Amino acid sequence: MRGAALQKTHGGLSTARLAGPLCVLVLATLAIYSRATTCGFVNLDDVAYVTQSPEVQQGLTYKSIRWALVAEVAANWHPLTVLSHLLDVELYGLAPAGHHLTSILWHAANSGLLFWMLARTTGQLWPSFLVAALFAWHPLHVESVAWVSERKDVLSTFFWFSALATYVRYVRRRHWGWYLATALLFCLGLLAKPMLVTLPCTLLLLDVWPLRRIRFASGRAGRNAGMGENQRCSESSDARRPETLGGSTNSTPTSKATFLPEADGIATWKQGLWLVIEKVPMFGISAFFSVVTLRFQQSVGAVRALQEIPWITRIQNAAVTYVEYLRQAAWPTGLVIYYPHPGNTISLFQSLGAGLLLLGVTVLVVWQLRRRPYLAVGWFWYLGTLVPVIGLIQVGDQARADRYTYVPLIGIFIMLAWGGADVLRQRARWKPWAAFAAIVWLGVLAGLTWQQIGVWHDSHSLFQHALAAGPRPDKNWLAHYCLGEALQQEGALAEAEHHFEQASRANPRLGKPFFKIGEIRMAAGDLEEAARAFHAALRSSHPKRRLAAQNNLARCYLRLGRLDEAEAEYRRALQTWPASVDVRLGLIETLLRKRAFAAAAAVAAGGLKYSPRDARLLDRLAWIRATASAEPERDGDQAVRLARQACELTSYQVPQMLNTLAAAYAERGDFENAIHWATRALRQIDQLLDDCIE
Repeated sequence: MRGAALQKTHGGLSTARLAGPLCVLVLATLAIYSRATTCGFVNLDDVAYVTQSPEVQQGLTYKSIRWALVAEVAANWHPLTVLSHLLDVELYGLAPAGHHLTSILWHAANSGLLFWMLARTTGQLWPSFLVAALFAWHPLHVESVAWVSERKDVLSTFFWFSALATYVRYVRRRHWGWYLATALLFCLGLLAKPMLVTLPCTLLLLDVWPLRRIRFASGRAGRNAGMGENQRCSESSDARRPETLGGSTNSTPTSKATFLPEADGIATWKQGLWLVIEKVPMFGISAFFSVVTLRFQQSVGAVRALQEIPWITRIQNAAVTYVEYLRQAAWPTGLVIYYPHPGNTISLFQSLGAGLLLLGVTVLVVWQLRRRPYLAVGWFWYLGTLVPVIGLIQVGDQARADRYTYVPLIGIFIMLAWGGADVLRQRARWKPWAAFAAIVWLGVLAGLTWQQIGVWHDSHSLFQHALAAGPRPDKNWLAHYCLGEALQQEGALAEAEHHFEQASRANPRLGKPFFKIGEIRMAAGDLEEAARAFHAALRSSHPKRRLAAQNNLARCYLRLGRLDEAEAEYRRALQTWPASVDVRLGLIETLLRKRAFAAAAAVAAGGLKYSPRDARLLDRLAWIRATASAEPERDGDQAVRLARQACELTSYQVPQMLNTLAAAYAERGDFENAIHWATRALRQIDQLLDDCIE
């Protein structure tokens, strides 16, 4: 008895009572998602975040950390997420299992934290467990965990839940230190993913329920709204305690309840306004991060203009998407990585029906606000947290995404769990059947989650599934494009080209598929077709992709002997990207073929102003000084100096640069050194050939 009295309680629930369900929840989550450790990286965003990011591949260094704090990655600024990838590379290198394990651990931690927070603030064990289990095991959340690039989801959500927990502590203790902790965690979450901008609104919802800082009715009905059965039964015995909202569920009478303080009901609008004013700093943080994020996304052309997707289309898609997420939550089938935007194909009947359904549920939960405030809190949690990604500000061209439901569906789960608990309090004989149904439902969801994780095994399986199971496969340019990339890497070039052509037909505005077609045609030696494809790829809105297309187009012209056209393309590219070494090297080669030595030397010298230690530019300028036919461009001494610099930068391991050094000595008249370096270059070439044969 004495031990029970000393147990720490949370909302009337002892720590020992919470520990068992918490362990089951976390261990089951780890077991279900263990399959993700067998998955690899995928060729969508993982390339930018990890596998082809030279900065991330450095691991944790001063230079990479400084880069992470300011870098734009995949049209977003989220330095904390980038730092987590740096840490993963430091720990695991590029072994995908380790990167997946980190995401799994964050997800398991989120699930446990959600359960603990709900149980602590409501005093309700099994509804809290049900919400956390649905969050942890629902297949809609696989994308957020099994996709390495979505580390930002699991990481930011950890700070989201932590901020909610410290806010509860602030309300309970009335100490501004906890408020500052909430603001700090909020900022950290935003540095992981800006979707957290709706957190201040979520805190206002918590003020309604379960914190009950806002009252909509006086009397017993108002006090009992949203309280658990045990809380109501013990209210009379604890009514004089200012530090409790409800009594302890411990049978020990000496057990001290440490539930949240019962704030007085709000009688005037001024008191209600104070709760909004209290969160003004939070709203200011949200506004700042919203502006920063929008500017980053606009800078890379990720935000779609109203001319492309007008307001009426955005509103229609938002209404349908809200309802579709609810359908997928109840019946999680057809889950894919990309849902093509329907554009203006949404019928008036479909959008009007979705809007009326949303309006009807909204009216219902507002009507029940006094008796069942959890319904309104859950519903507005769902509606509100989806606002940044519902498509009113269209970023990208997807209609919706499974990952966007990671936090919002918690609101729906709260409605189900606490609504079910209310029904069972009135129908006690249904409890065994309800428990059985909940266990079966959770088991089915866990099985579907295990199956959905398998879809993420590799790029090939992921995008084949997207075309087979997703809507409008003929419009799914992303799945066709990424599957084509995977096939190209596997060497299935004909099949890859077919999917790139499908991608270009699905979205003719894109330049990326044409670029890939150009690469395949160039590798096959069909330079005319490759040039046509690269010319079509110039329509890309992404500056770097446009540069790559222009560079490859010039290379095609160069190989075709169309030197004037090649020079024109290279010079156009150089006007936009004067620091591009690849463009300068291509232009130098073109000018050398035209025997325009002075112009080639000027291009090389101009490049060294941007990259003074680039070995390739040093080598080309040395070659010009050693071999130019016109006397003014020949300078043996300068050629030797430049060639030696290039060889030193490459540790004398590049045969071409050794050959340039030999030519430089020959121009200066030092034939002994010329023969020495030419011989060494030949030996290195022989060694390379032997290695290739072996």
